[in-house]
Amino acid sequence: MLAKLMRAFFLALLLALPLIPAALPTGAETVPGLTDQGIAIDGAGAQDVRIRDRLVAVLAEVPALERIEVSVREGVVTLQGRALDADSHAALDQIARRLDGVVAVDNRVEVSTDLVERITPVLRRLQDQGRRFLTTLPLLGVAALIALLIGWAGFRLAALRWPWERIAPNAFMADVLRQFVRLAAVLAGVVVALDILGARALLATFLGAAGILGLAVGFAVRDSVENFLASVLLSLRSPFRPNDLVEVAGDRGRVVRLTARATVLISPDGNQIRIPNATVFKARIINFSRQPERRFTLDVAVAAGADLARAIAVMREVLTQSPFVLSTPAPSVWLADVAGGTARITAAGWIDTREAGFDIARGETLRRMIEALRLAGIAMPGIEPASTTTVAERPENAASQAGAAAQAPADPGQEEAIEAIAEVEAHNPEQQQLLDQRTRDE
Repeated sequence: MLAKLMRAFFLALLLALPLIPAALPTGAETVPGLTDQGIAIDGAGAQDVRIRDRLVAVLAEVPALERIEVSVREGVVTLQGRALDADSHAALDQIARRLDGVVAVDNRVEVSTDLVERITPVLRRLQDQGRRFLTTLPLLGVAALIALLIGWAGFRLAALRWPWERIAPNAFMADVLRQFVRLAAVLAGVVVALDILGARALLATFLGAAGILGLAVGFAVRDSVENFLASVLLSLRSPFRPNDLVEVAGDRGRVVRLTARATVLISPDGNQIRIPNATVFKARIINFSRQPERRFTLDVAVAAGADLARAIAVMREVLTQSPFVLSTPAPSVWLADVAGGTARITAAGWIDTREAGFDIARGETLRRMIEALRLAGIAMPGIEPASTTTVAERPENAASQAGAAAQAPADPGQEEAIEAIAEVEAHNPEQQQLLDQRTRDE
């Protein structure tokens, strides 16, 4: 459809070309252009001479109108000849009508279509512009030299390690400050150069165009700009460090790196998770590594008819004798609920995640509690007892066996492997890393 419209447009243009000369003004006007000048009665002949001489003198000062022939009779000005363009043709009427004593203007001037006459003024103007350019070359060279010196000084200043690494909280912010210094140096050089050349109007146009272009680009890459600004703010606040175990927007994993666009995590399954920085900045972040001591809770269901005091004592003893449960804060056990013939007992303890994995330690503690309760003869719905003998009939003490079970070593699990993978990825020199382990939270 568009191709058909273009062909139709060019066809109409070709058909209209022969009509263009006929549409140009010619000297064949039947009614001269009249003025508002009053018509004099006496001395008209002398006045016609003065009008003609004055008009000829004025036209002689206009290069495009200097070859126009002028005749005046009884206050009627007749203009003949050829003008270079339609603007010059229209200017003749305005000049002639402004003379005192002119009654009417008969403009018979034709617009020239001669190739030489039309090109010669253009070449003359180009020559004049070329001469002006040559005369301004020294000034242009000085302006360019000063702009280059300002830009060079800005880039040299940005290349210094001090003061940027001292001012900025981390290496990424130091690079951001260096980029701002380079950009400011370039803009300052351009502004000074244009001011030396006297092109203040061009300077205003340049700044306005730069602002509009920046606004348009900002809207076009709004997501990228938002993620970059979020990366700057995250780098300043530093809510996590490399290899920290965090939960962001429902995703849990160890922090690998922070880039200009996304935060990269390694999940417990070994999968790489990339979360946009804008989402990370606005999301609820849980950092499990910032505070190494973490509290865990376990719920164990026992029969409501069992010896609940004995069950609580056995569970407390397991927590106390566990090698990875901290003594301070002290562990605690309490009866949480009784419903439907089942009593729910809750046990809570603290683990130092630097010494043991949280999930592994929690699971091992639960296993030892169940084993100790079975040895103590505490009935647990859904779990078969270890034997049919009662507590009184058992030859050994259940509590001592529970304590022995608590001395069994814990399986280190897979957390160390994931932590090692995250450590290697975080220090990969081929990947962008905006986090600094030295940076503390605000």
